[in-house]
Amino acid sequence: MKNDNLNTILSDLAENAKPTAQINLWPSLKKQLAASGGQPKQRNPRAAVLRRAAYAAVSVLIALSIWLFTPRDKRLLRNF
Repeated sequence: MKNDNLNTILSDLAENAKPTAQINLWPSLKKQLAASGGQPKQRNPRAAVLRRAAYAAVSVLIALSIWLFTPRDKRLLRNF
């Protein structure tokens, strides 16, 4: 209930600050497209490889820490 009231109040304040009828995003979008030449930004392939390696290393560390710090039930180990 309180969230609905807060949401309504914030929506009213935003509408009073800048009515949605006056908001026109197309000019700024056109300016950004013209500045980029319509081409997406080129990413560094080396950075992508390093990022993937970092994710893999963190994943291995998390899995290893879970395996090391999880208590083992000795009754289960007797059967194997």
